[in-house]
Amino acid sequence: MAGVQLKDLDEALSSGDDDLLHIQTEGSFVDQSIKKSVFLASFLAEFEQLKQDIADSLNAIAIPQTGGGTLTEGRINEIQDSLGYFLPKADSVPANTTITILITDKFAAEAPTIFANTVIPDTIKDELNTYSGILFDAGAVSITLISDGVSEWRF
Repeated sequence: MAGVQLKDLDEALSSGDDDLLHIQTEGSFVDQSIKKSVFLASFLAEFEQLKQDIADSLNAIAIPQTGGGTLTEGRINEIQDSLGYFLPKADSVPANTTITILITDKFAAEAPTIFANTVIPDTIKDELNTYSGILFDAGAVSITLISDGVSEWRF
C-alpha cells in the first residue's frame, strides 16, 4: 500500500489521543476511529499465531533418543538404539497429549522396546488389545500414541 503511513503509536498514545490513530493517504489525513484495544488485540492475535507457528515448527523436529529412558510427550522421538524406553506416566500429561515414536530405516534393525510406565501400571491399548509394551522389530515405522490423562496410551 504505497502512500499509507500510520502515525507513530507511541506519539498518538502519549499525546492523550487514546482512541484515534491517523492514517495518511496520498498526502491527506483521514481520521479513522480505531480503538487501541482493537489494534492491540489484532497485534496480540498475530503474535500468538506466530508463537504457535514457531512451536509447531519445533515440534516437527525429531528428538534423537539413545540410551533408554523416558520419551518426550508432544514430540517426535526418533529411537536410535536397541534399548528399552518408557512412555511418560499417562496421568502426568493432559488428556489427548500425543507422543510419536519413529524408527527410521537407518535404525530399523535395532528393534527397541517401548514400555508403558510400570511403577503406576499404565497400559497401551488399540481397538482390541491391551499391552504393557511394544517391540519394534518390523522395520521402519512411525506410530503416534494418545494419552487419556489417567492410565493409558492408545493408538
